[in-house]
Amino acid sequence: MSEQKNRRLFRSGLLALAEEMRGDEVIHAGMRPYGLHAGNKLPLVVYPYLLGEALESRGVTPRFHYTLTLNDWETDTLDHPEGYPLNFTPRGRTFQFQPDTAGCCPSLVDHWERRVRQETSIISTRFPGVRMEVLRASRMREVPGFLDTIRVGLAEPQALRRLLLETVGPPILEEPCRYAGAVCRVCHAIEGVTAYLPEGAVAQRCHACGQEQTQPLAEADLWFYVHLLGAAKYVALRPDIWIFGGDFVEYRTVDFLDRLVEYCTGAPPAMQHLITPILLARDGRKMSKSLGNTETVPTETLLPLVRPADAMLLSLT
Repeated sequence: MSEQKNRRLFRSGLLALAEEMRGDEVIHAGMRPYGLHAGNKLPLVVYPYLLGEALESRGVTPRFHYTLTLNDWETDTLDHPEGYPLNFTPRGRTFQFQPDTAGCCPSLVDHWERRVRQETSIISTRFPGVRMEVLRASRMREVPGFLDTIRVGLAEPQALRRLLLETVGPPILEEPCRYAGAVCRVCHAIEGVTAYLPEGAVAQRCHACGQEQTQPLAEADLWFYVHLLGAAKYVALRPDIWIFGGDFVEYRTVDFLDRLVEYCTGAPPAMQHLITPILLARDGRKMSKSLGNTETVPTETLLPLVRPADAMLLSLT
């Protein structure tokens, strides 16, 4: 797999990128706040740590600003017609309003935010000049540019469909065509239909409780397709480097993210993509929360395994 201009792959890409860095860049990675395992620790914990190591080897003090975002306005319960995985029908609740299944925290997001802070502390401990931040998507609504990008997803779903067809490529039906919507203020369900109003409000008819409501976009809780949320996060954070797992390249969704950013802002994203390997579990399958294939592995164990890895696939065994 060849590297594109803004794409750095695996160990070689990490080392080449570190050679160009000042040390004070803005670095970003994001996650769905409902699970942390050895596979997604590569972009979230291991690669930021390895960037710090690579900078130090050049004599550069790592002092980058690392923002890890929690996609609490996302959900893993979007339905779709058989054979059309990008025609979403909203169902259930966003992570923001899901209970903590472990029962130790007020909400699911509280639980995983605590875990993420614990796991990433190894970075700031090892590199005290690095500024760490864990930020929920729902708290970004006041950051300039964030809601402007969201408006595109609400008001122009067919434009997003066209970009998906051009970049990702699978057949996509004209209807249902939804990539964002409102959360019901009464029951917190996302089931139903949302309309974007020209005055900057959203109107929702909730299919779960029957409520019809209109609220200003700036006050609404929302659900998103992950890459629409990603475009909004890019506009708000303006990262110099975004760390992705290898599956974002495998399925070409990172290409869609770049096209969407360009569509929303009028210019291609000014960031480097740093791509980590895909970690295979001991049974040979990809580690994945959605596949139920997870394993907890200490970062100290992952570092010597990942440090020399320079290919798309990396086995845990």
